[in-house]
Amino acid sequence: MAEVYCACIIANVEGLKLIPLPSDSELKPTLEALETRVRRIECRSFITPPPPMLDASWDSLTWRVCRLARLRTGRRILKKTPPMSEIVSMPFLRSLTTTLEGQRPFAWPEKDGIEDKEFLGRIAQWLCHLAGQRSYQVDNITFELQSICSLAIDLSLETESMSQGRPGGFPMPAPRVIQRAGCCNCCTHGCQGNSRGPPRAPSVSSVASSRSGRGCAKWRLFGWVKKLAFWRKKRVTDDDASSLADTLAD
Repeated sequence: MAEVYCACIIANVEGLKLIPLPSDSELKPTLEALETRVRRIECRSFITPPPPMLDASWDSLTWRVCRLARLRTGRRILKKTPPMSEIVSMPFLRSLTTTLEGQRPFAWPEKDGIEDKEFLGRIAQWLCHLAGQRSYQVDNITFELQSICSLAIDLSLETESMSQGRPGGFPMPAPRVIQRAGCCNCCTHGCQGNSRGPPRAPSVSSVASSRSGRGCAKWRLFGWVKKLAFWRKKRVTDDDASSLADTLAD
């Protein structure tokens, strides 16, 4: 089933590179249609295609598609649901695809009960392209109804997970509220996260500078008093000298 493998991988790579999905007529997994789509991807990926004069074959096309598949390294892998072979149906698949949004909605036919291979091939390529738009790498997809329903469920569940704001389906954690303890009536409120913290002890240099400043002030005051005392002593000496001269004169 080379046409099924090539069609699904090509559609997934087109979605990864945001290349629009071809019309329904070009989605037929024929050799000519798939070869045209592969050349478009190779030109977008700066890959040299084979010369156009060479005849295309399924073997060469499969080799080129495998080369394109290796360019999907580093992409996210879509989580798989358990097999459900007995509960799949076309109405179930249609209800799943209506919840998915792509570059263009899938055109369902007006009548129900269509399960032909061509229709299943179109919807399989549409889902692979949608997975590529969401940066998912898909492999081992067939044109069987069970395989297509499994891919649709996986994409639908992933859509629900992304709508909750976080990939994987886990809810976002609630914001953490930090409660502070009551104040212990300290003067600096260091217990409440005060950035200044408790008062620091004065350093030796600050104590020495403050003491030297007070010493200088005392020395200036003492010098002024000393000068005042010297003046008084000088006056007393002059008075004694004049009294002694008067006594000798008498």
